[in-house]
Amino acid sequence: SNAGIDSIRQILLIGGDSDFLTTGYIRGISYVFPYAGENNYSAIQKYIKQALLRNPLILENAKIAILNGSGVAGLEEQERLVLQESVFSVSKVGSAPSGNYFNKLYLYAVNDKPVTKEKLEAYYNTKAEGPESIPYGVDITGIDFVVILGVGYSVE
Repeated sequence: SNAGIDSIRQILLIGGDSDFLTTGYIRGISYVFPYAGENNYSAIQKYIKQALLRNPLILENAKIAILNGSGVAGLEEQERLVLQESVFSVSKVGSAPSGNYFNKLYLYAVNDKPVTKEKLEAYYNTKAEGPESIPYGVDITGIDFVVILGVGYSVE
């Protein structure tokens, strides 16, 4: 998987500004449980959600389409699974319009989402082209980035 160490977030539940957990006995057994009470996770859930929302990649919530122009059946589905492990949000997979995709990979930025663009460019080690370069026939409705898998592309 390409999930680098920089895509892992650490969120403290004890220490620092956050003390959400405590210890105590429940029916004679020692437990760690929320300060708010046994099985009351609402404060912890709210805290984690806010911490995640400070992640600009999640805030941008970019929608990515992966289109297969490689000639290898099912490659777009494999790529979707790998990309989603890396915190990207794939909202569409399918076949690329018929044409010759002789490069291994094509990346197009439809909308201005700079954090996602930078991360995708680093992930694929390529520069994103603008929307004017997208092949004719690609439906970009509701899509921010288009990835076309070309001849010779293999899922890492």
